[in-house]
Amino acid sequence: LGAIVEKVTGRSYEAYLRESFFEPLGMTQTGYQLPQWEPDRLARGYEKDFFGKTRDTGTPLDHRWADDGPHWNLRANGGMLSTVGDMYKWHVALLGNDVLSDKAKAKLFKPHVREEAGGDWFYAYGWVWGKTIRDTTLITHNGGNGIFFADFRRYVDDDIVVILMTNFAETFSSKSQRGLRTILFPRRQRS
Repeated sequence: LGAIVEKVTGRSYEAYLRESFFEPLGMTQTGYQLPQWEPDRLARGYEKDFFGKTRDTGTPLDHRWADDGPHWNLRANGGMLSTVGDMYKWHVALLGNDVLSDKAKAKLFKPHVREEAGGDWFYAYGWVWGKTIRDTTLITHNGGNGIFFADFRRYVDDDIVVILMTNFAETFSSKSQRGLRTILFPRRQRS
């Protein structure tokens, strides 16, 4: 899809996204290279080495990319840098009609394909859709590379959005997700 965008528009994938979506929405800190990142504002990634010692892996821009951003294994697939604030602006835009019509959003967030046979979670267009233990709707998307990890969770019926990002993926676990859910939804509200 990213290659089609470039072919049709005659612009790079990142330039198209920036001009068509990010700038109009005030998302000035989202992109591959166009935000002209200040090196001290980029998160450094960390991972444990074979011996269990924490190792600094540098920033995403310290790694080899093409001149205009990530190679095609990531372009239009992932690797885009952003901030929690910009991701929240994206969330707000998806609630309104600045990005998509109501008809398009109904398709975007509609469950289409089961994630596993007999399972209760579904893949929508880029989102995972399911019901919480409280029988409320949760729409989520996450991604990472083993070092950096982000999780975007929309508790639709509760009008709550949670955006988590970490530069040490090993620290993010189902245990931390359960802890966050306990804070958001105390046991008396979950039953």
